[in-house]
Amino acid sequence: KKTLLKSNYELLYHPDTADTFYANIWQGIAAGQIWNGEVRHSNRDGDTYWTEVAIYPKRNEHGRITACSAIHHDITDRKNIERLSVTDDLTGLYNRRFFNITIVRELNRAQRENKRLSFAMLDVDYFKQYNDHYGHQKGDEVLTAIGQTLSHKLGRGSDSCFRLGGEEYGIIFIDLSPADSLRFIEDIRISIENIGIEHRWSEVADVVTISAGLLSVTPGPGVTVDTIYRKADEALYQAKALGRNQVVPALLDAVI
Repeated sequence: KKTLLKSNYELLYHPDTADTFYANIWQGIAAGQIWNGEVRHSNRDGDTYWTEVAIYPKRNEHGRITACSAIHHDITDRKNIERLSVTDDLTGLYNRRFFNITIVRELNRAQRENKRLSFAMLDVDYFKQYNDHYGHQKGDEVLTAIGQTLSHKLGRGSDSCFRLGGEEYGIIFIDLSPADSLRFIEDIRISIENIGIEHRWSEVADVVTISAGLLSVTPGPGVTVDTIYRKADEALYQAKALGRNQVVPALLDAVI
């Protein structure tokens, strides 16, 4: 158990963790709340390790919070095993197995907290033609580059990205309006196009592009995982039918 000030604890921050994650912790501590959770750290040598942490606010004689007591338990080995079991080997994103777990959890949370849930399905345009003409090794490089772009674009702790299989990806995020959700996925589409990977056999552009279907909804109690997946898949199909290299939002009235 350690007593520390916020400025001391910030030395253990990890550069790949969104600032909002830490801001939420300190906001709760400043309000006198106890925080429990798993935290990724970076030591002085730049190595990553994980701890299970309980942080308790400490007050002075005037009732003002001036420091925190933190209890750390190293869980690095456990997190490494967990990471391997839920990670796609090629892209480093979460795999389909973890998607099946996450979508159920996030749907339940959105229903319980009355929050908007968004799910986007992304598919690489004319990827078969790419593999046929450039080779599967180059195809793997495309999938990896897209995975890296998606990872860089997801900055909030509640955002999750998955390789669902083949050239198909999924993104789950919480609490963005339909308009903000569409802007978010459109920005991802543009970023992938701007990578500028040559694709001479695409019928929509001379570089690699993606099509996407997006469902953004505050789900009622009757909405299921199958409904969410089907509506996003239908929107993705429509994006392809309309010419590809675009994002199509799903119709919401049938699933609100």
